[in-house]
Amino acid sequence: LAAYNVVTLPPGSIVWEVEEEPAGTRVTGTVESSAKEGRGESVDGKITVEGREDVIYFSASSYQSQRGQPRRLSKGDVVEFTVVTERRTKRKHARNISLLQSQAEKTRAEREAKMLEGASPEVGRVTKARHDWGFVASTSRTEEVYYHISHVLPSESEDGGDGGGPPAQLREGDEVEFYVVDEPDGKNKGRRRTSSRRVRVLPPGTVKFEEVVAEGATGIVLDCPSPAPFSFDREEKDPAPARVLLKVPLEADGE
Repeated sequence: LAAYNVVTLPPGSIVWEVEEEPAGTRVTGTVESSAKEGRGESVDGKITVEGREDVIYFSASSYQSQRGQPRRLSKGDVVEFTVVTERRTKRKHARNISLLQSQAEKTRAEREAKMLEGASPEVGRVTKARHDWGFVASTSRTEEVYYHISHVLPSESEDGGDGGGPPAQLREGDEVEFYVVDEPDGKNKGRRRTSSRRVRVLPPGTVKFEEVVAEGATGIVLDCPSPAPFSFDREEKDPAPARVLLKVPLEADGE
């Protein structure tokens, strides 16, 4: 083929692809196969959209990852994009792709939801707080519960709503509400640990570890407290408890 009578046109005169109507519409779909680019070879990926029978193609350059996102799209990723039709081939292409949820994030969310099934809220007090992790003493169990800052909710705003900002920075002594899950211990392969989820800071004085059942009781000391046993792991141990024999037994409620 040869071209004759070639005339230069103003910039922008040639339209290679046409955006679907109405203009500006964003479509949500799922990546069916990844796009590949490099070493002189380029392979388009494919996106499927629920309710549409046509296949939408995309190139690696049509997706620009944001901070903290994967550098390229993978099968199962949920994306949002603009659909255009290439005039020469009539193929549909995705442009200006944004990642809504990666397959890895979806898997983590499903795993979290399964772990939280049947979990009930507990309350307690932060006993150890490091930069992004720590431990919480619960009123419902004797062992302390691990937490990571990624599962701490933002501080509430003055009107009581969700602040919507970064996770609250917990401090030792803070009173919190949380859910407890059983998950693999990331530092010890094959072992599991109890961890906190949806950790929310409570107003001071909310959490009560003890309940007064009687005042002015008298009795005889049977055993004196003894010092906590020495431990090489530097963990603080509770002292051995003492016992008191009450002169007047406590009456149960309703008696």
